[in-house]
Amino acid sequence: MTAPKHAFGRIFCCLVAATIATFSHLAHAQLSHLPAGRVVAWGDNSQLQTNVPSATDVVAISANGDCCSLALRANGEVIRWGATLPVPPTVGPAIAIAAGSQHHLAVRANGTVAAWGLSDDSGQLTVPSNVTNATAVAVGEFNSMALQASRVIGWGANNLNQREPALVVNTNISAIAAGANHGVALKSNGTVIAWGNPGNGGLRLAAPSGTFSAIAAGADHSLALRSNGTVVAWGLNTVGQSSVPPTLSGVRAIGAGGEHSIAVLTNGTVVVWGRYRVDTTNRPPAGTTNLIAATGGFNHSVGLRLDSVAITTHPQSQTVFEGATVTFTADATGGQPINYQWFKNGTVIGNGTNSTFQLFNVTTNDIANYFVRVRNALGEVTSSNATLLVNVRVSILEQPQSQEAGVGDNINFRVVARGTPPLGYQWRRNGVDIFGAQSSTYIIPNVQETNAGNYTVVITNSFSSVTSQVAVLIVQSPPTITQHPVNLTVAAGSSATFSVAADNAIGYQWLKNGVPIPNATNTFYAIPSAQASDAAGYSVIVSNSFSTVTSFTATLTVTVPPPTSVTVLGWGVEQVFNGTEWIDVRPPNTLGNVTNVAVGGAHSLALRADGTVVGWGDNSFGQIGIPPGATGIVAIAAGQHHSVALRRDGQVFAWGRSDNFQQTTVPPHTNVIAIAAGANHSLAVQSNGVVIGWGRNDDGRATPPPGVAPARNVGAGQDHSLAVRTISTVRGWGGQNVYGEASPSTGLDGVIAVAAGANHSMALQSHGAVVVWGNNSFGQRNVPPFAAPAKAIASGANHCVALLQDGTVVAWGNNANGQTNFPTVGSISAIAAGGDRNLAVKLRQLDMQTPVRLANGRTRLTISNDDGLAVTPEQMNRVQVLASSNLVSTSASWIALTNAKSIVSGSIRVEDTVTNLQRRFYRARENP
Repeated sequence: MTAPKHAFGRIFCCLVAATIATFSHLAHAQLSHLPAGRVVAWGDNSQLQTNVPSATDVVAISANGDCCSLALRANGEVIRWGATLPVPPTVGPAIAIAAGSQHHLAVRANGTVAAWGLSDDSGQLTVPSNVTNATAVAVGEFNSMALQASRVIGWGANNLNQREPALVVNTNISAIAAGANHGVALKSNGTVIAWGNPGNGGLRLAAPSGTFSAIAAGADHSLALRSNGTVVAWGLNTVGQSSVPPTLSGVRAIGAGGEHSIAVLTNGTVVVWGRYRVDTTNRPPAGTTNLIAATGGFNHSVGLRLDSVAITTHPQSQTVFEGATVTFTADATGGQPINYQWFKNGTVIGNGTNSTFQLFNVTTNDIANYFVRVRNALGEVTSSNATLLVNVRVSILEQPQSQEAGVGDNINFRVVARGTPPLGYQWRRNGVDIFGAQSSTYIIPNVQETNAGNYTVVITNSFSSVTSQVAVLIVQSPPTITQHPVNLTVAAGSSATFSVAADNAIGYQWLKNGVPIPNATNTFYAIPSAQASDAAGYSVIVSNSFSTVTSFTATLTVTVPPPTSVTVLGWGVEQVFNGTEWIDVRPPNTLGNVTNVAVGGAHSLALRADGTVVGWGDNSFGQIGIPPGATGIVAIAAGQHHSVALRRDGQVFAWGRSDNFQQTTVPPHTNVIAIAAGANHSLAVQSNGVVIGWGRNDDGRATPPPGVAPARNVGAGQDHSLAVRTISTVRGWGGQNVYGEASPSTGLDGVIAVAAGANHSMALQSHGAVVVWGNNSFGQRNVPPFAAPAKAIASGANHCVALLQDGTVVAWGNNANGQTNFPTVGSISAIAAGGDRNLAVKLRQLDMQTPVRLANGRTRLTISNDDGLAVTPEQMNRVQVLASSNLVSTSASWIALTNAKSIVSGSIRVEDTVTNLQRRFYRARENP
């Protein structure tokens, strides 16, 4: 359409300044947070354009083309002056304004746009219904624009495409400005676009490239402000309105009139270039300073002036006592809003943003220099320092403690106090000052009974004093041993008791080879059934509350009967470190009548045929100290530091370490038929098939899950558990199960026994096959071929052992310490494995030398042990010599020789008195 012409001439409206535009979207209740000041104006006053209102809370300004201007107050009220149009009562409260010669716009607080003016002949006053949630407005000659949801909506005249930019670029808009017949927009990325009247070769639309922070539009030219404070102008330059002074910098806001441009510098002064429509001065009047924004009409200019901030009352230094409330206050004047920021020793205080700053319950941590920095839109000022000193009354943090000492000890009384230094100390005994005792500690060397008494200390500073509580010093004599323990020699299995007598004693601790014996804290120490492992030196530490004395060492000698017909073999590691010392874990050569063995962390157990148990190796936790009543044993098991035994009547015994309740929480049980020990937990199967567990249980290893019962056998690994159910299947539980060690493969049946290592598990099937699952880092699952079916299995940490029915042993897996190198020996009857070592029970074999025919026709036979140990009389009585004339005859044809036997050089010698035989065969056997 063609825009109508009016006697008022060409008009325009621009954004006031970047600072104002940035906040134009705020609701009116928030306008009070914007810089608010007074309006100043200069230039033509023929229509009262420079007769500014007296309001001091103006937050936005807008000047029209010829004669009038608008201002927006912090309360949302729109005010006018000059020959401008009256403001309808329906306009406010507003959050943004734009003034024109013939019509004005305002954005209400609810986001709708109000328009009023002389004429609506181009539709400039007809606000489209889709204009909602507007944030800014701009006025052209006969058109209007609003910024809504980051895009421009225009209405009114559009004969020069001045209403709004092309849709392709009409997005992400943050600010708008309007000239007579062109528009300018600032995008959120800082770029500028222009549209509308392309006259004069398109100069009006030649928007500059780069990044900008504010825009303004005159009648036929435009301005943009860079973030570095420089200005770019384009469009018509007939009177120099687009010729930015070359030295212009430090600009904080821009504005544009009809044919002149305005820049507000950061120091609050103004620079103007171009000219007005009529010949009037285009320079601001003298004293126009402290401006933060400016806008222009054709013949006049308007600025928003802010008073500089100034501190009228500085915070004052204070000295207070600890716990007081301190208030620092600063008063300031200047243009609102005024912001405060308090600092402590130069560091920002997070909540210190008011004119007063309070500290509650102050401590010495609050001692510092405090100041406040006051700021408004023009700048900031800093107050003088206010020093806070906090005096602390004396208080005692740590009282001197009562002590009981022996004659000759060194005594050190100590007090810890706080308070403002310097602190003074004076120690007292029984209320009397001690000369020279004036520090926080009081030392009495070589204390005597005369030093006993009540001790206090008085602590002072310049304004307070406090006296400590009483510390009582008791001085006593050391204990005296009147009867020392004596040497003992006993037979293995007999009792041995050491005793001591002492005066002035209240505590006793018995030692074995210098190592404390757990729970041995009486005047006597009894060993109910002394074994070879008990042979040692025994002493006792006698003590009272302040001193100790150690008795003489008494030696216990245990006589052990010679070995019998069974030997225990060991292979793999020979020494294990228990955290304190290296322990020799090799089986002793004094073991006899052994039927089974068990391997623990650094200790081992052996079960004798008579139902007694022998232990060797580490005894740091009493794990080889067989408890009273542990007789008639039928099964044994060993954990890392604990041991378990099953008595013939179904009773379970557990002893050794109990940091995870391995031996102190054996659950109630009846008729146990099988046991197993893991690293720190134990399992048992009752005759009814119920599995019970105790010890460490952080991963459920000691808690059998539902469905395990009825069971008949169990196995325990490092931290997982296994059970053989009565239907010959296997269930697993506990542990991390990283390698599936607690998850046996489906279809595994016919199982009669299980064993568990660190992260792998084993099962023995009824037909003699061995199945392994879990970790295979050392080839544990690679079961080798067997020469005969297996009849027993055992598992170390990372290796496996199988006992075959022919009495041989096969081992595989980790061999770092030779644990799979089983020595070639005779028939094996039992095996055990743990860690990196193994044990085996070897049935001792008899060797017979080649028979010797004597001159008298008799035959001499010599029989010895295959392990080289000498034959004892007890063993000789069990050895039977048989003879037969047919080597392949039935056992019934072998006849026992009744001739007298004797021991010669550790071997049995016997003569066959039958003479003149063509052929005679002999064999020997040892009966149980």
